[in-house]
Amino acid sequence: MKVIGLTGPTGAGKTVVAQMMGLPVVNADRVARRIHKNPAVLAALCARFGADIAHDGVLNRTLLASRAFATPHDTEDLNAIMHPKILEEIRAQLQALSQGGEPLCILDAPLLFEADCYQLCHTTVAVIAARDVRKNRIVERDGISGEMAEKRIAAQPNDQYYTDRCEHVIYNTGDIVALHTAAETVLQQIKVQFSIGG
Repeated sequence: MKVIGLTGPTGAGKTVVAQMMGLPVVNADRVARRIHKNPAVLAALCARFGADIAHDGVLNRTLLASRAFATPHDTEDLNAIMHPKILEEIRAQLQALSQGGEPLCILDAPLLFEADCYQLCHTTVAVIAARDVRKNRIVERDGISGEMAEKRIAAQPNDQYYTDRCEHVIYNTGDIVALHTAAETVLQQIKVQFSIGG
């Protein structure tokens, strides 16, 4: 099975592109949400970011984010706690898809390179969008303030970080028809690259 690593900055539209491609998806964000429920991980997060980020074993993700993205050092500490467990679960999900006979799948991972998930991939795709478009999407999607959205954006690398590392780049201008065409074009290029029909 060939794995397409799909990445890009928050709010760029990765999840929409993954849906458009119509392939099985392993979503690193969903994996992370499950990992948060692991008692050992939750304890480590509370020890580093404050016991009040969890109540009755349930993580307040908004409160954690406000602290974990406050400075680059805070973000590094969050990643050090989360990444090894996330990678372990992603490997297990990819193995299950491979055993199920899937020829091609997507690993949707915002931290594809930072968490070393790219090592599990056979090719990589970046989804890029303008900063103001991303900010508006994050505010609407996560129900947070513009200031908090800006902090999340600032905590991530710039567009060039992704475009320099990925084999394919999709620019999301906000035009859904154009995005669908771009996603389909890249998918067909990848299928040709790996001699996968359909």
